[in-house]
Amino acid sequence: MRRYATPLLVGLSLLLALAVAYSTITADRAFVRLVAAGDDAVQRGEQAEALEAYSGALALLPEAVAPYLKRARLYQSTGQADLALRDLRRAAELDPLATRPVEWLGDWHLANERAVRAVDYYRKATAIEDRNERLYIKLASAHLQSERPDEALAAIDRALALQPASAEARYVKTLVLLARGQDLDALAALEDLASVQPGHTPTREALAAVSESLGDYRRAVDELSALSVLEPERPSRAVAVALAMTRVGREADALDVLERARDRFPSDADVLTTLGHAWLVRAERTADREALQKASTFVALATTQPSPSSVALSDLGRIRQLQGDLDGAAASLERAIATSPVTPDAYLRLATVRERQKESAAARGALEAYAALVGDRAPLVQVSLRLTELCLALGDLPGARKWFDRAQSESAASPSTETDARLTSLRSRVALAP
Repeated sequence: MRRYATPLLVGLSLLLALAVAYSTITADRAFVRLVAAGDDAVQRGEQAEALEAYSGALALLPEAVAPYLKRARLYQSTGQADLALRDLRRAAELDPLATRPVEWLGDWHLANERAVRAVDYYRKATAIEDRNERLYIKLASAHLQSERPDEALAAIDRALALQPASAEARYVKTLVLLARGQDLDALAALEDLASVQPGHTPTREALAAVSESLGDYRRAVDELSALSVLEPERPSRAVAVALAMTRVGREADALDVLERARDRFPSDADVLTTLGHAWLVRAERTADREALQKASTFVALATTQPSPSSVALSDLGRIRQLQGDLDGAAASLERAIATSPVTPDAYLRLATVRERQKESAAARGALEAYAALVGDRAPLVQVSLRLTELCLALGDLPGARKWFDRAQSESAASPSTETDARLTSLRSRVALAP
């Protein structure tokens, strides 16, 4: 009997092995089909179908890394950040020596404003693959967002050592230089990059910003104008050019740019707002009633658009004030300060209106909100003087002394006869107050 048992067992083992092999091959083929189906669904924009396909593939082969990565990207694109993070972590656990899962974990944290944690993942990625300049560029960007410019410089220099001609690395280097306060070095680097990549819009944007910060307003206008030519379909480019022209006193040119933009984009809220603002600036400077009427027309159009901006509402309040409608002005300005992002000028304008309405407490509140919003970014001598007077009128001696001291301190940086006269007058009143 035994002589028959051994061949029988061998035969059964072979049959079992063949069954397992067939099952494995069948599962592998189904896995490949599902991943391919998921990829095809992604190409067609069928996200739900793609998620189902990748999930089916993982049900067959739960240790496969690629479907986790593919599904994570889909989750991220559909706003399911927590599920994306779960899949990325699982992929990293399954293949701890692979660069991509760790790199994408860094991307996830950077996209979700966790730059310090992103730094950790990018460092791990560079430890796995230390000759990939892309990883060092991302590491530098994470350091920048973490406000570590020195570490960012070391990382981006490593990227450039690997790929000296990398335009992306050279651009990030300029951002690092700016973060380190090396504006002139950044300007030179940007000019060099623009010479080899004249159509790279982020470089042009940075050139405009740096030029303006260095006081080269003409260069800033030129760069913004170049951007407008490169991207004529974007009304925001025309708006940026017009605002820059206004800042350098080219008011007529700014209006011309905006009028042409309005012809192309007649319902664009930003174009209408900026056009109305430009006419308002002219009306305030020249007391031109026709300019004020044009400002009123365009600002009214801007504020009737869905979700009008704080700037448009603030300008509407200013126009109503100039037209003598203080109640209407106050209503518009209250809407302006309730609209995010709020323009600081709305608080100044509201304070002026409230003072004219003899509402000193409301005026003081608006000015204090302006001071809190602006902080140390702008001199507050005149605002502090106004607050001193309002506090005295309201009988708030501690408040009057606080704002007087601030006005006196800041006046030293920009002395003027008018300011000195107001300080002298207020000094006696603050000293004599009970």
